[in-house]
Amino acid sequence: MTPSHASRHARCRQTGTVLIIALIMLLLLTMLGVGAMRATTMEERMAGNVRDATIAFQAAEAALRSAEEWIAPLVHPPSEKGTLCTEDDACDVTVYADGTLPEDLMRPANDPDTWWTGAATMEYEVDIAGTASKPRYVLEHRLFLKDNLHLGSYNEPETGRDVYSVTARATGQTDDARALLQTAYAKRFN
Repeated sequence: MTPSHASRHARCRQTGTVLIIALIMLLLLTMLGVGAMRATTMEERMAGNVRDATIAFQAAEAALRSAEEWIAPLVHPPSEKGTLCTEDDACDVTVYADGTLPEDLMRPANDPDTWWTGAATMEYEVDIAGTASKPRYVLEHRLFLKDNLHLGSYNEPETGRDVYSVTARATGQTDDARALLQTAYAKRFN
């Protein structure tokens, strides 16, 4: 066999093994690329959801502070289910008596959207960028905490602090992201 004849014979014996191996490697690299893209997309969604929840939390926190700032300058306690309005006080917030709010108000799974968007709550005055709707809050008078433990009647007026429960609800960029926060606020009127 001559050298040129041997090289022709070697070319005829190729079975395409290199091509099959290259295609398998290409398939593996494609699967790795698709998996990496899926992971990146999922991480991007998770980051967006965290951002959305953070916006909702911050908006609810702002509404809580707004309600506390409404109570702070009052000279007289607001009446329950209405306000005791004097010349010095604002009259635009409803304060509920203890136990008169819906029981499932603080259960996020049973979040009564219609109740929160109705007239039962106060809307935060300032537009917060990135929220689907304005945050809302509700005030509930929880108890009067006496300064002393005296029982019986005394001629002196009873002194102490009124404790209010402030509940705020806010949304993030969508209505699906909701934050529901509650705090207690004590105010001395006497």
